[in-house]
Amino acid sequence: MQDDLTGMSDDNFQMLALSVLGNCHEVFSPEQFAILVNKVAIKKGILKGYDEGSGIGYAPHSYKHDRRSIDALQDYFIYGYVRMGIRGFSELHVTEHGRHIASQGRVTPYDPSGYLSQLTSIQNFDPTMLEYITESIQTLRAGRIISSIVTLGVASERGYNLFLDQFLHSVSPSASQKKAVAILDKWNIHSRYKAFNDNYKDCLTKALTSSLGARSLLVHNYDTYMTAIFINIKSYRNDAGHADLSGITKKVAEDRLIIFPDYIRFLYELIDWLSKNNVTV
Repeated sequence: MQDDLTGMSDDNFQMLALSVLGNCHEVFSPEQFAILVNKVAIKKGILKGYDEGSGIGYAPHSYKHDRRSIDALQDYFIYGYVRMGIRGFSELHVTEHGRHIASQGRVTPYDPSGYLSQLTSIQNFDPTMLEYITESIQTLRAGRIISSIVTLGVASERGYNLFLDQFLHSVSPSASQKKAVAILDKWNIHSRYKAFNDNYKDCLTKALTSSLGARSLLVHNYDTYMTAIFINIKSYRNDAGHADLSGITKKVAEDRLIIFPDYIRFLYELIDWLSKNNVTV
């Protein structure tokens, strides 16, 4: 337990402050926000405090970290989570977008260490994909939405290509494997995706169902997750790269990044299954 919060990493403090944001009053001041951050930190056992009788308070020496709360608020203003009232920065309110992010109940890209640990905890996670995802969350935090969307799409394409490579290794017999290599040897990801779905998707889902059962998550989530991964590539990355920005917003970038670890975890589970099983085509 700490005397103040100055020793917390920036990422951990941002997450603490973000958890507080969703519980702010309709209108609040930066000072009220800092006090609420202190109280939540005490309740979580992070910060030393004392009972004021009517609730949890904090000792005067904890004031020295209040500036971190104010800095967090300024970041949230840039992100569009809070807006000023008629009295300027002394009168704030949380936007609908801010409450949406605060209510996610999961690690967000605004906690880079926590977010990336979800990916690096996956065995043999691809370092190239990690580079692009790191770039995606960094550019999102800097307000560069197009760059964030494009690099997320590149990471998604990398993941899908890793899946296709492992699928080709699992195909049997060998003659069918050579044919599959030729069929999937397309110059762009859209053609590869379509060629796989037209020729091999049914074979794969049949093999998965036979091995794991129709209620397994790999079978149940296959269409939803694979489609979502492809949307990251086609509908967002490619469109942004070809100067079509319709539908590309900060909220879209945040939501796609927040859910991305689920898609990639699914993809790696599928790759792991393929590494241990053959698919007859």
